[in-house]
Amino acid sequence: MGIFEKFKIGFQKSASNLATGLKDIILKKEIDDKTLDKIEEFLISSDVGVDAANEIKDIISQKKIDPSKDVINEINDLLKGYIINLMQPLERKDF
Repeated sequence: MGIFEKFKIGFQKSASNLATGLKDIILKKEIDDKTLDKIEEFLISSDVGVDAANEIKDIISQKKIDPSKDVINEINDLLKGYIINLMQPLERKDF
């Protein structure tokens, strides 16, 4: 198994653990301060880092979550956007 395959498996495990953990925290349609604090604590304990967890908490608190939609999917989309914005400057376009 090559190194890229190992990275891929590791990222898949991390993504699965994050999704499961967020589902356990977000039990209702509304994100309140207590839930935001739990999300931040969970992200820190998941080795996301204190600064990133704080930024993600701020992004979630500023985003108007539509309670008629799936809150978990809304949060996942915010996380995905955060990661894309973080990684995009590192993208190599000379392949």
